[in-house]
Amino acid sequence: MASLGTEYLASGFPTLEDLVWHADSVCLLVLDAEGCILRANRAAHRALDPLVAGEPIWKLLTGGGASVLREQLREACTAPVRGVQLNFSNGSSYALTLSCSIGWSGESYLLLGEALVERDQRTRQELLDLTRELVESNRERAKVATELERTLAELRSSHWHIRRIQEFLPTCCVCQNVRVTPGEEGAAWKSLSSFLAEHGLLMSHGYCPACQARVLAELDAEFPDG
Repeated sequence: MASLGTEYLASGFPTLEDLVWHADSVCLLVLDAEGCILRANRAAHRALDPLVAGEPIWKLLTGGGASVLREQLREACTAPVRGVQLNFSNGSSYALTLSCSIGWSGESYLLLGEALVERDQRTRQELLDLTRELVESNRERAKVATELERTLAELRSSHWHIRRIQEFLPTCCVCQNVRVTPGEEGAAWKSLSSFLAEHGLLMSHGYCPACQARVLAELDAEFPDG
């Protein structure tokens, strides 16, 4: 019997070629109606080496896999079968379990299998990626929550200031500084100009008519010849 070399690439199943014929992790075996191997892709050659054309696939199965596969092949004649776990071994160089899907093309069986170890590794990697995304999402949520708390604190403070301004502005009767925090003891005070600037109000300076007359009179008295 001829060894299954690279000749399998030159024939058969163009509809599958783009999907799994050159796949690195999915094994594709084409079996005749008697369960003998017709062709295989590169992944199958690596995992189940050596494969021999015309060899019954039953010889590669262990642990009752031959009877399981015979039953699944019969079912596959009417509808595709998925999730069949088959144990493969040549008794020396490899022993692995493939999770297989089986279909009937009308002339031959198509058996697609993925090693459970590789599938589990991919699943673990996907879980790790999801965990990293969740951690990053939680960090963003915590950051947003902190920013929200800060904004709420500013709003509460602003609300207190607005109420104070609406009712009355607490100022010192001597220096005219403004109390900017609630309470009497330990309260913070700021100058009126600083308080207004923090709330978007800037002060400009000039003279009212009465002060203007008083200042001019004082200048005339101090500098009579000016």
